Amino acid sequence: MTLPNDLIESLDEAVKTGEYTSRDEAVRIGIEALEADRLIERIGLDRVRQMWAEGLASPSKDAGPVFARLREKYRRVAQERKA
Repeated sequence: MTLPNDLIESLDEAVKTGEYTSRDEAVRIGIEALEADRLIERIGLDRVRQMWAEGLASPSKDAGPVFARLREKYRRVAQERKA
């Protein structure tokens, strides 16, 4: 994939400030946002809102362990890149 210099600079700045751990992560999240927009266009905003409400009404699980694993994963990735 080839990107214009201004987008590469934007990605690098987002990584430098800690907003993302890597260019790849920033691009992946951007693509996920694009897919979310497409979903809204395809099935309609009302349906997405309904799905969101259903999710909020469903029983929740403790996300703490998941976030702890993610923090550890990205800490290791950052350390490996520094080495």
